[in-house]
Amino acid sequence: MLTDEQNAWLDALVCQRLSADENNDTLRLEFKNDAVESLMDFIGHHDTLTKDASGEIAVYVVKENGKIIAFFSLQCGMIYEKIVSEEDLKIYRLFKEYSDSGGKGVKDERLGMYQALNNMSDSELSRRMMDIETRLHDVAPKKNDEQRSGESDDVTLVRKTVPAIEVVHLCRAEDYEGDFYNLFPGKRLGTVLFMAKAVKIISDVTKLVGCKYVYLFAVTDERDNKLVAHYQDYFGFRPNPGYGVNKGLKASGCLFMAQSVAELMERAKEYFAESEV
Repeated sequence: MLTDEQNAWLDALVCQRLSADENNDTLRLEFKNDAVESLMDFIGHHDTLTKDASGEIAVYVVKENGKIIAFFSLQCGMIYEKIVSEEDLKIYRLFKEYSDSGGKGVKDERLGMYQALNNMSDSELSRRMMDIETRLHDVAPKKNDEQRSGESDDVTLVRKTVPAIEVVHLCRAEDYEGDFYNLFPGKRLGTVLFMAKAVKIISDVTKLVGCKYVYLFAVTDERDNKLVAHYQDYFGFRPNPGYGVNKGLKASGCLFMAQSVAELMERAKEYFAESEV
């Protein structure tokens, strides 16, 4: 649980939109984190202030004693559930091939893959196959409806869309020299600020518009995946969350990670309820 001193420090921080204070235009250029060049390019770019002011992206700065110690940005997003996942389609085709052949003439490796499905009971496997078959059957007339309506080929038909918020940027100052580490020994500045400030804003957004998930694209490294592990272990984001997403070119090479808003809210609650934060 937070101490009175910790609460006082968090309450004294200013968390505001980048364009809310004209002084931020100068302060953002003083922000430093040379470890992530792309984030420095973003916060220092002349278009960033304009995009925040216009509402294209919401850039939040966190300030202590008039100095920016961290920033993060949020924007509306959308994730989706495929009509049939690649895994389900693979299993379905395998199951059909095996069934249609009467268990004969199936290559050994495919039979081995089929045998791996034995973790399911016969009834569970049957229900899963029927569900996949129903979805495949239902999509044909839907696609015909799309063609009759004159819908553009640029519009993709999916099983379900899910409203979400994308955490686009998240960065703390590497030259921080304030009171945080004395008040929160052993804790990470970025983690505490994300849980205390970003999560609150995400919670406020869900009171205004429908939003079920939160997601981000984590930078990956061939040598290690420390950032992916950090987002997973500390924030609760999961890779391969069972949904699809559209990814811009700027996020190429990054890993899609997501969790529900409810899970994030609960994680933040538990984080600050720990005996020692």
